[in-house]
Amino acid sequence: MINGSRFLLYRDDVPVGHTTGLSLTLDVDLVESTNKDSLGFQEILPGVRSGQITATGFTNYDDNVNFEELADMVLTRTSAEFFIGTATPPNGLIFQGDGFVTSVEEVAEMESITSYDLEITVTGLYTVLNGFQGQFWNTVQSFWNQVDINWNEI
Repeated sequence: MINGSRFLLYRDDVPVGHTTGLSLTLDVDLVESTNKDSLGFQEILPGVRSGQITATGFTNYDDNVNFEELADMVLTRTSAEFFIGTATPPNGLIFQGDGFVTSVEEVAEMESITSYDLEITVTGLYTVLNGFQGQFWNTVQSFWNQVDINWNEI
């Protein structure tokens, strides 16, 4: 189960915080094929994989990365690294990946908290098993050691 508050998006090693909702969609294109052994039946071969992340959150203008920074990522075509935790420590999986922010929208209604909607197109996704149990520290970038700290600070 993916928890919307267990999402980190990095820009220049600075995490974006305050997500309240998250959707992760993974797809694979299926290529139709057949051969003489299939007796005329259609066969399917897995092809190109793709993914989409949609996140919502509250805007905090005190953060180093806020709506303006996210909008800049769209305009400058900057890729970002993200982390998604599926459960709270010590259980669960961690997904790590790269992607491009393809859409960001900020909503500021009267007498309401300012929020944002964010879409990311995934360009690479990796799964780390039992990540919260410390079994991945030697297999990923050095700032993984800061991921738990960053989640607690956000």
